[in-house]
Amino acid sequence: MKRNLIIFSGVFLLILSVIGTTVVASQKEENEKYSLKIIYDNKYVLDEKVSENSNIIIEYEGNVIKDFQLDEHKKITLDKVDLPNNKIISHWQIKNDKENKNNYIITPVLVDKNEIDISFNTTNGGDIKINKNKQPSVVKTVKEGTSLAKVAPDIKNQENYIFAGWYTLGDIEKKVELEEDEVKEKEEEVKNLKKKLKEKEEDLEDEEDKKDKKSIEKDIENLKSDIENINNNMEYKTEVIHGYSKINNLDEFTLEDQDEIIAVFYPDTNKNGKDDRKEKINITIDFGIDNEVEEKEIHVGQPIKLSKPYHEDNIFIDWYLDEDFTEELGEKRTFEKDTTIYAKWKTPQEIVSESEDNLIKNKRITQRIEEYLSIVNKNDTQKQKEEMKEKEKELEEKYAEDNAQHTEKRYSLRNINQQQTFLIKFYDNEEYLFSIALPFGRTIELLNDNNDKIKEYGVRQNTSIDLSEFIDDSKKVNFSAKTVKEKNAVITKIYPNK
Repeated sequence: MKRNLIIFSGVFLLILSVIGTTVVASQKEENEKYSLKIIYDNKYVLDEKVSENSNIIIEYEGNVIKDFQLDEHKKITLDKVDLPNNKIISHWQIKNDKENKNNYIITPVLVDKNEIDISFNTTNGGDIKINKNKQPSVVKTVKEGTSLAKVAPDIKNQENYIFAGWYTLGDIEKKVELEEDEVKEKEEEVKNLKKKLKEKEEDLEDEEDKKDKKSIEKDIENLKSDIENINNNMEYKTEVIHGYSKINNLDEFTLEDQDEIIAVFYPDTNKNGKDDRKEKINITIDFGIDNEVEEKEIHVGQPIKLSKPYHEDNIFIDWYLDEDFTEELGEKRTFEKDTTIYAKWKTPQEIVSESEDNLIKNKRITQRIEEYLSIVNKNDTQKQKEEMKEKEKELEEKYAEDNAQHTEKRYSLRNINQQQTFLIKFYDNEEYLFSIALPFGRTIELLNDNNDKIKEYGVRQNTSIDLSEFIDDSKKVNFSAKTVKEKNAVITKIYPNK
């Protein structure tokens, strides 16, 4: 289906064209570069974007190891080179040849062996800046004993993250809360120790020998100390865990062999300087039926799962962020502050009566309405059949009493569906689009973008209609409906939104 184009002002188009030209030029320049990756000793030592058709020359001590023209993305693995006994490779560098700008020279940088390799890594939320590039890790070769402050690389945090500092990873002591059974075990242990203490104190009162008295007094002191220690650790215990330990003074922290230094970032979506993972908020879920309310305590940014609740007499519509149901929750599943979420419900009767002007676009709701109408229509059919039997019985009795004036019986056939409502479902091939609940005999008109009628349907029963032949697959189409009265006929018109 065609759409009308929006015509912008000439001034806006001029501004847009200038911006567009700049963006296109920048994008073109980026597209004209190829990725060059070099692996040495099973590690990436170079990962750069270089202009296409550049001449790449890899040298060591003035000798060319490899040379080629960069006409595609390349990944090169280099053989090991012979190094002097007192030297190691710190890193590989790439430089533009001053005499020939189209040449790029790549060479290893050697350092003394008393220097060590230090790995600098990052957690989620940030990267290490290397020239204009950003990458999650880098290895630096430095002299052993160098302070971290002198060689720490620059870092760049991502949006909604804050740099928490440099950390090491290792064994650290941490207090953790005791489990309920552990607390009971300690309480029982204290109870037994107090029993022993009482026995020792009674022994002390009866003891006359000074030597034995001293021994008992020592036992009593030990028991009291044990009881005190247990009471002091009744809630927590100390565990050794493998975790992050922050480096508080970069100047005093010296780098040793095999050190791994980690840049840690923490999320801060509400931009208040606090770690989202530690900042607690309250989520209240108001189900709106039977005064049912559920409260959850979560962390800022912690995703929550919301089910689609079920009620026998009402149909769940959606979750909202206000009591008046004007702001839909949508795909939002993380929160930055205390929030109340409201469930919106409607009765099946409400949805059916509103569908003439408010299409049912949710497949789940359509299924509930289909079940509802099936029961209502079945009950209505049964009721009408019983009424018809009663009327037939009355007619037979009347004809029997007045047989002299009537020589034959006359019957009129009536469609028992005339007072019923049916569900019409619309599809694009097998993809569900929407449904509408309409009374028997209602006329449906399908309109195009110009409000011209392209198809007409009559409601006789529950049915499905495929609109694929009328839909342009290249455009996303949303439909609306309106019910109007034309020449004493009630017509429901379905049309695409412009």
